[in-house]
Amino acid sequence: MTKLTNIFLTRIDWECIGGLPGFALTLADAGMTQLNLSGPVGLKSFIGASRHFIQRHALSMSLHEYRGSESYKDKQIEVIPIVLSVPRPDHVPIPNKFDYKIPTHQAKKMRRSSSPTDVSPNEANPVNIQLTYPLMESISPIVADASLPAPSSMWTSCCYICKMPDVPGKFDVQKALALGVKKGPQFGQLTKGIPVETPNGIVHPHQCIDPPTLGLVVVVIDCPSIAHLEVLKLNDFFSTSPYFQLETPESACVAFVIHISPSHIVEDQRYQDFVISTFKLKTIKHVYANFKLNGSQIVYRSAATQVAKLNYLAPRIFPHVHGISTLTIPEPIMTFKSESYAATLLLKLNLAKTRTLPIGLDVTEIPPKIDVDLVQAELEAIPELRNFKLKNQHLSELRDFSKEDYTIDFLGTGSALPAKYRNVTGHYLEVREHGGILL
Repeated sequence: MTKLTNIFLTRIDWECIGGLPGFALTLADAGMTQLNLSGPVGLKSFIGASRHFIQRHALSMSLHEYRGSESYKDKQIEVIPIVLSVPRPDHVPIPNKFDYKIPTHQAKKMRRSSSPTDVSPNEANPVNIQLTYPLMESISPIVADASLPAPSSMWTSCCYICKMPDVPGKFDVQKALALGVKKGPQFGQLTKGIPVETPNGIVHPHQCIDPPTLGLVVVVIDCPSIAHLEVLKLNDFFSTSPYFQLETPESACVAFVIHISPSHIVEDQRYQDFVISTFKLKTIKHVYANFKLNGSQIVYRSAATQVAKLNYLAPRIFPHVHGISTLTIPEPIMTFKSESYAATLLLKLNLAKTRTLPIGLDVTEIPPKIDVDLVQAELEAIPELRNFKLKNQHLSELRDFSKEDYTIDFLGTGSALPAKYRNVTGHYLEVREHGGILL
């Protein structure tokens, strides 16, 4: 986890970024000191609004909002964003900025823990400020007043084209020697792409170096609405880039397409027509990840077993959770000519070949399927549990309630500060005349 350096977000919607603050705390607790976040407009406002929850002095965040065709590139990957913006249908106009007054004691602490070199002002966006306390770019550490920009009236989503670097071809020593190349500096020149002169004539690198292995291309698509899809169709990247052409042996082609679009968009015929017309190669593998296909999955076998047991005792109160029977392999879900799979928890996508893992989908860590019938049959054989189920059968027959019929007591939660442990919480649901349930 500490090897993570960059996170690319597709949307600033709660379903996409709700776990980001807690994840940042986990990374900080694991010893990470620098994290780069990239995404659509609104990312800085979200991180700024979360600054009082994510209080880890050692972790510094660098934020980048995509507004155009700028890309990210390092030695391992090139990421090209495709920004889709449409008017937000539920937007309510609000003032141009939120005025926020930092408490005096906190402002003094920020001044003491920061230096002028922490600040890199941006006139176009006043919240683009790098700092280490209180962990965010969204507020200057040397001023007591800060303003966050008002939410945009545009609904923005980012799709990504991810290109892995090409792997250089292997140098064939036997071919080089046969062509009269001498061992030593001439070998080095050829590997650098420089022709060498031999008694037999000029030897060019391609004569003794195998062709490079073209890097994979992975496309991530997130269209939260049909309006976003229409904007995506108008983008000329798909028609001009060699990645999407059928016959371009000199260029890498798309190998995987990750669909994060909601299920009602994925099932729309217009979306499917776009996928079929854009990704024509039959070798492309499609992976679909949305709530309808993957929602409410349980990661751990022990937790899945407990849910199966509770379902036996009170099926209506503890229904079967979608995904309780984890898939041993991804199952096809679409009827495209290409292979299509439903994403499942712990499914991995290897983009580079290693000594132990090939390129492609890795299902080795997906837990084996839980046999719910077997678990419940074992409970049925226990007389005490069988009698308890019969005695409390009315719990599964409870119907609609009014708000006067039940009470929910929040028993507290382990917060980021000052508690040592986080994410531990409890709720007590009391149903009048029927008892209660500790959750």
